[in-house]
Formats: sequence, C-alpha cells, structure tokens
Amino acid sequence: RVRPPAPAAPPAAIPSPSLPQAEAPPKQSPGEAVSERPRPVPERPRETEDRGRLALVAIPDAELAKQTASALSARGLHTSVVHDGVEAMLEIQRQLPRLVILSASLPKMFGFQICEVMKRNESLRSIPVVLAGSIYHTDRYRREPDQLYGADAYLEEPDLPGGLFPILEKIGVLAAPAAT
Repeated sequence: RVRPPAPAAPPAAIPSPSLPQAEAPPKQSPGEAVSERPRPVPERPRETEDRGRLALVAIPDAELAKQTASALSARGLHTSVVHDGVEAMLEIQRQLPRLVILSASLPKMFGFQICEVMKRNESLRSIPVVLAGSIYHTDRYRREPDQLYGADAYLEEPDLPGGLFPILEKIGVLAAPAAT
C-alpha cells in the first residue's frame, strides 16, 4: 500500500512554567538495543475464511444478483456480489473464488470478455465460470455460447437462480441435495 508522507513535526513549543515538564527518555549505554514503539499492524484486506466456498456473482440487476446470492448462500456457499465488469475482474483477481457467475451484459466490461481473460490466464483458468446471457436461439448460432467464450456452463438469465443448481451439480461445484 502507498501511504502519504508523515506530517512534519510542529515547531518546538516554549515550555510553560505552570505545566509539568515531560521526563526526558533515559539515556542508553552503547551496545544496548534500541527499543521502538510498537507499530500498528497494517489492516489486511478482507479475506474469506474459506475460499473454496466463495462464489462471485456479477450481475448488473441488483435484485436478481441479490436473489442469486441468497440462493447460493442457502446451499452453503459464501457470496460476493458486484454489478459491473471492471469490479468483477478486480474481485476475481483479489479473491480467487471457487465459482464465478457472470452476466454477459455487465457494464464497463462484458461478462464474455471477463470469461475469455480468465480462461487465458494460468492462475484463473481453473475457476468454473457460469455465463448468464439473454435468450439463446439455437437456430441463430452455429456454436454453443460456452464454446465461444470458454465458459464452463451457460444459463439464460430468466432461469436464474433456480436453473443454476443443476448446472453447478453437473460441473462439480455443489453436491446434489440429500433426498428427504
């Protein structure tokens, strides 16, 4: 972290006769270790206690993002929610989540662009990516969307959050719920 320079010490004040004088520090003999004041420990960035259970939800619609995060939390995952592509990319690099759910239509940087960057980066390649996009018409495209951008799975946004769980079970992020 970059810290601003320490402020300059104020000029020495003339001691007031009515105020008690502070004691001078004891003199040290040669060879004696210099004792310093304990320095404050720098604040660490917020870390999730279990990164293996962290899911990043990057959806521009706040309500849909909240619903998706709640559904994932109910299944035992810790969630982090962002609403634009640049913020999503920064959080992915900082937190290295277990799972990333990206909307294709994120502002500032599209979800498919983030997916391509992740799959080209050696340290991010292993993170499963679920790309959520608009309605996909098979008759309009020659290839599946997960083949185009390298996503591990594709889901249409109207299917969020309910349609997410079978996909996560299929790619091995979540275990199937116990039969009751």
